[in-house]
Amino acid sequence: MTAIYYLFAAVMGAILGSFANVLIWRLPRGGLPWEPAHSYCPKCHAPIAFYDNIPIVSFLLLKGLCRHCRAAISRRYPFIEAAAACLALITAWKFGFNDFQSMVAAGGFLIFQTIILSVAMIDFKTYTIPDILSLGLTAAMILFAPFNLMLGPSTWALRIRHSILGAAVLGGLYYIFAFLGEKIYKQEAIGGGDVKLAAAIGAAFGWRSFFPIVILSSSLGVIYALPLLIKKRLGRKDPIPYGPFLGAAAVIYLWLGARLPLFLKFPISP
Repeated sequence: MTAIYYLFAAVMGAILGSFANVLIWRLPRGGLPWEPAHSYCPKCHAPIAFYDNIPIVSFLLLKGLCRHCRAAISRRYPFIEAAAACLALITAWKFGFNDFQSMVAAGGFLIFQTIILSVAMIDFKTYTIPDILSLGLTAAMILFAPFNLMLGPSTWALRIRHSILGAAVLGGLYYIFAFLGEKIYKQEAIGGGDVKLAAAIGAAFGWRSFFPIVILSSSLGVIYALPLLIKKRLGRKDPIPYGPFLGAAAVIYLWLGARLPLFLKFPISP
């Protein structure tokens, strides 16, 4: 049964990864995830049959080429699908499958990480975070709160309260960061999309996650930017996408939780 559970998790992760690819392609271009209902080749726009749309497998069978026009299919597609499958396996391992609530929690956070992955890829390429993802994720995490084991062993009502408070605290905190950064540096320091994404992360983990999220995301941003600054491939006033680092911090927080180093557990970690 354990092997079947993990296999099911990996398959579901790959399917959600395929959906993430739809979001990554369509949303920056002003499209909607559900229009058109079928997948299509971005080169020749021919509809893709279901048997050519199996995550990872179809890419390998087609040798990375469109069946119709033989144009190369971006390697991003299997990469995202494989990444989502790996996220699903780790999430399944973390929450287990001992009872209904654990399985619902695993499913909820698999969807959470799929959206985070989509946001990271979109923001890294376009420096924008679509509201449909950030605000939609905030609402989804509040609705998911009764089953959210990351909000502690509380009653449903308390978990919902923790989720709403978390969205308000992290969203409000990053709004203050954005306001002060613009006043100090005379330019946008943190975008509105980052503020909304922080609210979604707060809704997922509660207000107590603010310290680890801030420290982790800032540290990851510095690790990314510092070598580019040293090599002068990035100027001091050049923007960098912050959404991927916020998202990575959220995933690390989800995976490690109480295993985070002591200096990241202030004031309280779950």
